[in-house]
Amino acid sequence: MMVRVKRRYFLFELIPSDERLLKSCKPLDIEEKAIVRSLREKITELFGDFGMASVVQHMRLKRFNGVTRTGVISCKRGAHLMVMSSLPFIRKIDDCDCSVRLIHLSGTFRGSLKQLKKWHTKQISLWKKQLKDSSGSDSRVKTLIENASKMEMSLIEESKMIVVEKDDDKDLKIEDKSLLKSMI
Repeated sequence: MMVRVKRRYFLFELIPSDERLLKSCKPLDIEEKAIVRSLREKITELFGDFGMASVVQHMRLKRFNGVTRTGVISCKRGAHLMVMSSLPFIRKIDDCDCSVRLIHLSGTFRGSLKQLKKWHTKQISLWKKQLKDSSGSDSRVKTLIENASKMEMSLIEESKMIVVEKDDDKDLKIEDKSLLKSMI
């Protein structure tokens, strides 16, 4: 009898250090491979060959959205402490100067997507509050409106594509109806 591999899922946000990128509603032009490469380099720098060997086969970027600048990384449960402690030390991914902020650590992929939904709704409500407090002619208001609408559309797309991994080698694709109903 085989023992299943227990995983941890990190929900993270990329925060660009450039003010223009931070305030603009343009999506980040970063490849998924570049995120994983920079994380592996940082783990090697901090923990050496032992750290790299513990995460190299079991660490994957499950999802990254350039519009919302959020993503989900999965790794094996034993090595998750090394991944979690390496995330804040990332300062550059390819040519983009940015930092990584950990939003949530979860034991399931579905749990991390639920936290992503909560985080998105919190961000949208903060932006709507800022819209009420500021004047309508400000260019910042237009940017906030564009960001909120892009984030809502992205959240709807992400909530439609939830994959539940079974212990067998089969993947069962389902649509989480509770998330979809709450979005509509």
